[in-house]
Amino acid sequence: MISFDPASVEDAAEISALTRHVICTVNSKDYSTEEVELACDLFSLEYFSTRMTSRIFYKVTLDNEIIGQASFGDGKIHSLFVHPQFQGRGIGSKLLAKLELAAIEKKTTDIFLSSSITAKGFYEKFGYLLVRSESSPFGTTFLMEKQLVQNC
Repeated sequence: MISFDPASVEDAAEISALTRHVICTVNSKDYSTEEVELACDLFSLEYFSTRMTSRIFYKVTLDNEIIGQASFGDGKIHSLFVHPQFQGRGIGSKLLAKLELAAIEKKTTDIFLSSSITAKGFYEKFGYLLVRSESSPFGTTFLMEKQLVQNC
């Protein structure tokens, strides 16, 4: 059974491994080898261990294995990755909904994210609009924004 739960620092190694695997297998079709290697270097165990103390993280597990992860903090979605074997099954959309709910609970009215080339269409499907293209050593990304509806 698939479960969606808060992640903790104890999950950092598995979340790092999952994220790097997705970048190497999925994002590599849109980015150069050098850009993929830089991104994989960024998403290290240390990266996640440090950030998990200041951001909201969710994990998706199946049979005690993490197959998805997502994080939010300071008005921005920082990560959302689903194992390639489980993409297209609604896991990413459920993670996105959890992050948006967390943002609303934090009184965030406009949520931002930097999308990869690979994920841009996914975010557009859920109402995220392009603010601008960005360029970095990691390659082209897209700053995107969505206005969140606050419940009274």
